[in-house]
Amino acid sequence: MSVWLIAAGVLTGLGCWLVVSELVPAGPRLLAAIDRLESGGSPDGRMSLPARLGRQLDEATPWLHVPVQDLRLLGQDPAAWLARKVSLGFAGLAGVPVLSALLALGGLSLRWTISAGTAIALATGLFFIPDVVTRVSARAKRRITRTSARAKQQSVAEPSN
Repeated sequence: MSVWLIAAGVLTGLGCWLVVSELVPAGPRLLAAIDRLESGGSPDGRMSLPARLGRQLDEATPWLHVPVQDLRLLGQDPAAWLARKVSLGFAGLAGVPVLSALLALGGLSLRWTISAGTAIALATGLFFIPDVVTRVSARAKRRITRTSARAKQQSVAEPSN
């Protein structure tokens, strides 16, 4: 029984890590920017797997909205963002059946309708997490920029004695 408890704890920890890693925005990677500058900005074989996957997804799904302006403001690659968005959706879709299988091995079973509904709900929620995180982070960055611009404008407009 303790093996199942450990497995459940590991899966819960991985799920929490996944949620926290998506809620904390990643900064721009310096090495990726240097590689783009050295290669002239053209995509080549040195792109990372998420970037390649994101470019393929972008070409295959032009109807899927990517907030390019917000991502540029945050210094993130739209292709990697799209790959992360789709992979989170698939992770949510696959997570519930894996958990159901672990429960079945432990002697507990869920009805397939509960598992399917939960998987679809989790996949939908995880699919939209990058949208929310990007929108909130961009809004905060715009607010900070606006505040600092106003402070600068006030300091210039009011001469110091």
